[in-house]
Amino acid sequence: MAAPSYLPRLADDQLARGLRAAGAVLLEGPKACGKTSTATRQAKSSVRLDASPQIRVAALADPTIVLPGAVPHLIDEWQLVPESWNAVRAEIDTRQESGQFILTGSATPADDITRHSGAGRFTRVRMGPMSLFESHDSAGGVCVGALLDGERPVASTGPDATLADVAALLCRGGWPANLNREQDDAAGFNRDYLTSLGGADLVTLDGVRRDPRKIRLVLYALARSAGTYVSNKTLIADSAGTGEPLNSRTLNSYIDALARLWVYVEQPAWGQHLRSTVPVRKSPKRHLVDPSLAAAALGASPKSLVRD
Repeated sequence: MAAPSYLPRLADDQLARGLRAAGAVLLEGPKACGKTSTATRQAKSSVRLDASPQIRVAALADPTIVLPGAVPHLIDEWQLVPESWNAVRAEIDTRQESGQFILTGSATPADDITRHSGAGRFTRVRMGPMSLFESHDSAGGVCVGALLDGERPVASTGPDATLADVAALLCRGGWPANLNREQDDAAGFNRDYLTSLGGADLVTLDGVRRDPRKIRLVLYALARSAGTYVSNKTLIADSAGTGEPLNSRTLNSYIDALARLWVYVEQPAWGQHLRSTVPVRKSPKRHLVDPSLAAAALGASPKSLVRD
């Protein structure tokens, strides 16, 4: 199967603006959403910390070795050498120029130094799997900004998608690697993604060993209530399975770990005016970062979604 050509992303313009505004851009998002491809198109040089254990060992001893290169210089998966953050920050202070570095990260370090040492030096760009507009499965005929400005929506004149088509797109997901795959192969990728979360990613995140079976149950509970104001009490009940139910502290630690891998996403409540109390008083809706992960966690297929 030929590798898919690069499709423009909404993050392209955000990244370009960030490079004009600050010394470095932190491009964050889940694994396999396309961060490296997007960053590489605007970087003039790069170092991939996930490509070689030798590079990581050397960088842990001396983080400044990852800094040289034509700018913008990409440091891919920077969180594998957390000390590189301070090295980049210090270099930005020395150079006093914009557009020096792009850092990509698929996880937030346990001791998140980005919270308190990047002000004025870094801008952040959040990236997720592809939208239907980015993957060319939607013409993008409706603009949310225009709707909020009072514009009336106009029905699309493009090809109509059937309910079965929508279900297939939902199960395929927005992962760039899935765009040219058959439905069954895309479903296999999504299942493997969830397996990797429980078997490897949540361990390498911070060294804490978590029960893969319980991770699967938590993912199932989140998938079952995706896009709703579900409480922890309901998630605990849904993740009990046939074994001992999780307690609230354990559930929170698992959800926190999934959030640090950018797999768990909260959608804040929306208020209609600036002083609305809704965003601060109402719980957020809970999602997995792509609906295909929810479908995979539930064992759903396009046919079963349409029948359900």
